[in-house]
Amino acid sequence: MRDGLLIGTEVFVPGQYAVGSGASADLRLEDTSVAETQAFLHFKQGRAAVQESGTGVVFVNGHRVQACEVRSMDEVSIGPFSLKIRVVTQKAQPSAPSAPAPQPQAAPPAPSAAHLAAAAPGRNVPPKP
Repeated sequence: MRDGLLIGTEVFVPGQYAVGSGASADLRLEDTSVAETQAFLHFKQGRAAVQESGTGVVFVNGHRVQACEVRSMDEVSIGPFSLKIRVVTQKAQPSAPSAPAPQPQAAPPAPSAAHLAAAAPGRNVPPKP
């Protein structure tokens, strides 16, 4: 976002990405106040982090940071830009069965009253066969 207006969205897979105004930046923020590589975004194991590159300033929720984890409600400020980061994980796809399903078996006999009493909390009496 810039000046309160949404100027674009990007989707990144896990990895590290350069943020800056330079042609080699993975996320280009075109403004003279933004360094060629101002920060790095890290996405790993369902988490996101931002790290200052050493050539620019990064703020998270109004506090200057060198590096920190970023959560969905956080606001990352780089120059006049405000970044909103959301980590989205893919839902697991059900896999096709590779072997035939096992046949149902007869249910085991229900426990007797003696077995249930022996299993009550605080009792150290072994169940009787």
